[in-house]
Amino acid sequence: MHDVLDTEAEDLRSETYWPDSYKRFIREVLPARFQTDFENSRFFNSAFGNTFDKVFGSREDFFAGIVHRLVIGAENGAEKATGEIYSAMRRGTSIAVLNEPYCYIWETFLNQEDKRKFREIAYLDLHGEHILEHFYEDHYRDVFSSHQAFITAIVNQILIGAENGVDDMLVRIIQAIAMSLPLPRARRFSRILKTW
Repeated sequence: MHDVLDTEAEDLRSETYWPDSYKRFIREVLPARFQTDFENSRFFNSAFGNTFDKVFGSREDFFAGIVHRLVIGAENGAEKATGEIYSAMRRGTSIAVLNEPYCYIWETFLNQEDKRKFREIAYLDLHGEHILEHFYEDHYRDVFSSHQAFITAIVNQILIGAENGVDDMLVRIIQAIAMSLPLPRARRFSRILKTW
């Protein structure tokens, strides 16, 4: 039998992921925004006093648990949108309406300045990606007026995904509270590996 080289460690080092600095922004900015809104919410304060005071040691822990879930919801929504965009680009299909904005339960969790900053960070992540230049040239040159407009459209879809992700998680949290169930689990999706 021939000896087979073990290249697992080398393979792991060579793996690269799509850039996602916007997730760091989500983790840094959203918790403070969420925390303030929930501390002033009669619904969530009442939920703590009626049901969750036995599960969480304090009101602060309860709110921190909700905030943690919403941040993961935003990250996962952005990650899901990113995956859908990359799949559409590989097929050469439209990316313009992959993620329609919902009619949000909580419309103000990202103010205009937050959205501007998110877009700026995501744009800086993506504008230098060589493969996106090829996708633009091969499939989207007739759809978008410029490469910059193409990247901006991608960034807007990722932002909509983040907003939808928060809304999805918030709906699940409210349903759990209304039915006196445990808060939903929240696990981050795996990062998207570059496969080309």
